[in-house]
Amino acid sequence: MTDLWGVSADPAADGSADHPYVITNAAGLDLLAQRMNGGERYYGKYFVLMNDIAYPYATDWNAADSQENNFTRIGTGGEPFGGTFDGQGHTISGIRIYSSDLCQGLFGNIHGTVRNVTLADARITGKENVGGIAGANGGTIENCHVTANVLIGATGDNTYNHGGIAGQNHGTVDGCTSSATLSQAQECGGIVGCKEYDKSVVKNCLAMGVTIYGDDEVGAIVGFNSGGTLSHNYYSGCTVGGNTSGIGCSDGDVTANDGAVPGTLYTLTLASDITATGIMVNQGGTISVVDGTTVTLSYNGTLPTGCIHEGYIVTKDGTDPAETGPLGCQR
Repeated sequence: MTDLWGVSADPAADGSADHPYVITNAAGLDLLAQRMNGGERYYGKYFVLMNDIAYPYATDWNAADSQENNFTRIGTGGEPFGGTFDGQGHTISGIRIYSSDLCQGLFGNIHGTVRNVTLADARITGKENVGGIAGANGGTIENCHVTANVLIGATGDNTYNHGGIAGQNHGTVDGCTSSATLSQAQECGGIVGCKEYDKSVVKNCLAMGVTIYGDDEVGAIVGFNSGGTLSHNYYSGCTVGGNTSGIGCSDGDVTANDGAVPGTLYTLTLASDITATGIMVNQGGTISVVDGTTVTLSYNGTLPTGCIHEGYIVTKDGTDPAETGPLGCQR
């Protein structure tokens, strides 16, 4: 079974940073869930995702009444994932979860790091601590994305802590985006449902087109905001409890440090050999970036002889259509 993690291709694969376990298919991801839920926590171990993974399913992502269940979350409330999982920009799609157990999501509970993975075409239905990337997060979630065809659903009444990225957060969520739909639950947010404790951080995140049907402690960025830090988080085109403005958190926008505020989006079209990083939503060939923030573009091709830099920065300051520099060379 360990061959599912690339050991046959790299006999030195031991989960170290230099020789991480390699997950290439659904069977490998399922193995991680099986071992996590059997008591492993993988503290200090490294995993990388080498391919997109698509799970077969029988019902559409927005079939809210469906109880289809084709995926077991990685880790539980009592057995958190303690390693580092790097999606390397790949997408996991097709998962369907229906469970009343605590902590439901791609990961149940994170105490390590999960980064660079996108969740698409998914439905995750649960009771308490439910999120696209994690049901609960006490570690770090960075540069993770939940697309518009993802539903975070509730198994019934008295459901709490639902979020597009994480249901409950007492760690760090950094540089993530969400366009999820969330059905009625208390303490429900487009990025994080419930943010609590002083060490909780949500920063550099974007909620775009999020829809939340609940109206009790709900917000486009964070639902219940109780402690910790909010900085440079933006929402655009979101509807929360039927409202479209003043919806950053349950008690309104947080303007200090742009904690949870509306943002104007601008679209940039990228050539195939250009990648971008920043507070943005990548739509495949185009990116939507927030007015007033900086996006860094990098060239992935082979630079001509004599070039001494590989990228440039585009900044939108709200006064000019765009401030751009040509991707060129200094010789």
